[in-house]
Amino acid sequence: MKQFASISLVAGLVWVGCSDEGATPLPVSKPFPEGGEEFGALPEEEGMMPESGAEGGEKLTESNGAPVLAERDGKLYQVYEIAKIPYEGKVVLYHPDGTTESSERVYMDGVLVRHTIWDANALKKMEAVLHANGAMKTTHFDEVGNPMKAPIRIGAAPGRGLVWKTGAGQASIENLYRGKGAELIKKAFGDPDEDQSGVWVYRGMKVADVQTGQLMTTVRFSIVDGRVLSVSVEP
Repeated sequence: MKQFASISLVAGLVWVGCSDEGATPLPVSKPFPEGGEEFGALPEEEGMMPESGAEGGEKLTESNGAPVLAERDGKLYQVYEIAKIPYEGKVVLYHPDGTTESSERVYMDGVLVRHTIWDANALKKMEAVLHANGAMKTTHFDEVGNPMKAPIRIGAAPGRGLVWKTGAGQASIENLYRGKGAELIKKAFGDPDEDQSGVWVYRGMKVADVQTGQLMTTVRFSIVDGRVLSVSVEP
């Protein structure tokens, strides 16, 4: 009799689990409001995966890459879905008053093409624009909003007064400084004329192309973790 009662109870529980059509579905996370750095949807409760989003979205799993993190209110959260189409549009941040823009980033086909920063009085402090040659030109502004021209400090450091080479194999400036510490670059060339998010730009340089005879005047050092990842020269 006890065995029959147990079987009946299990069967009842199975029937209830299979027929509960009115059960509350898992929550679907909503996209963030405009004006933040975040992109994608976050789970509303820890451990719950959001349902499939709009068409063109790709679920992020352990098999297709490392976790993608988004920052909100100073904390990082994992993003479970990401769009397949590169982002186009603006990302706008505001000062504490909530109305004055502090930063605006414009993206085209997933690439940052313009970044503008304003102070609390709505005066422009910095603007970086991507040019057709792939270089990001940055302009800084003074306290009244007038553009400031970055000084060219020729001869301010020992390396500024020397003639370097490119296209000369191991003797090229690219090979001489690749992998070297960032402090060595400053000792040789002084502070960069421009720092483009970790790319130190030195202008007024003298770099001779041994193959074409052309004189290059701009050198870019890409700094990662305090060391030179790569070096490039431009006319």
